[in-house]
Amino acid sequence: MLERELVPANLHTAFIEAACATWSRKPEYAIDTFESGYGDLTPDQAANLIDCIDWTNEENQTLLSRAWISVAQSQDTEAQIQTTNRILEKGLSGPDEEPDRGLRLWFDALGEGTHSILESAILQPTINDTHRNRLWHQATRSADSLGSDFFLDTIPKIAVLSGIEETANSIFGDYDLISNSLESSDNRADLSQRLMEHFHEVATNTIKSHIASWCNKLSGEASLQKLTPETITDEDMRILETSFGRTSALRKLEKRRQQ
Repeated sequence: MLERELVPANLHTAFIEAACATWSRKPEYAIDTFESGYGDLTPDQAANLIDCIDWTNEENQTLLSRAWISVAQSQDTEAQIQTTNRILEKGLSGPDEEPDRGLRLWFDALGEGTHSILESAILQPTINDTHRNRLWHQATRSADSLGSDFFLDTIPKIAVLSGIEETANSIFGDYDLISNSLESSDNRADLSQRLMEHFHEVATNTIKSHIASWCNKLSGEASLQKLTPETITDEDMRILETSFGRTSALRKLEKRRQQ
């Protein structure tokens, strides 16, 4: 195993580049280097490690996991987010039974940092909808370990982003999983209140309809308490009535709108 002290500091970058070049041909010959203090790869270098992986070869996958663990331990938060983005940009990579295994292995490598990096990555306003949707699927895969706070924080923030149709379809199609992940009626009520608080900021009526339907199931009429009459349009009222019916809470909201 090569030790970091044997390489002069000014050659550190060149040594990592050489190890990456070796990895592209023989990953088993480069892994010791990454695990010996040379895991501080750039986001591009880290993402490129996936390029030569044979998904029918278990040893290849194990080596990639080991390399990425070393990378994750060497990177700061911003570099980890950018590595996530570079992996997303490469497209799906994995076997037929799990086409996005590469992305999963990266998040597994992050360990305790998975929650914060996944939240930061999925809330980036600049990533495209397909990439955001892939991140959502990683979140649902790790729902038990992420816990209720992750979903309480991220779902309302995703809902108000623009261009999220694919991701929104996935999110609002996962009601049972999310409801179970929230664990308590208080958390379900909390999520419904947060969604309704931002209802007027949502970009499309389709997503507003999803939110109204969810909130009715999460906590019923109580979820309407956060609505303010000055932000609700006639179309919003029709959407709400479709999910909640002509309830007393909506009748009161309509009267307040007309004052």
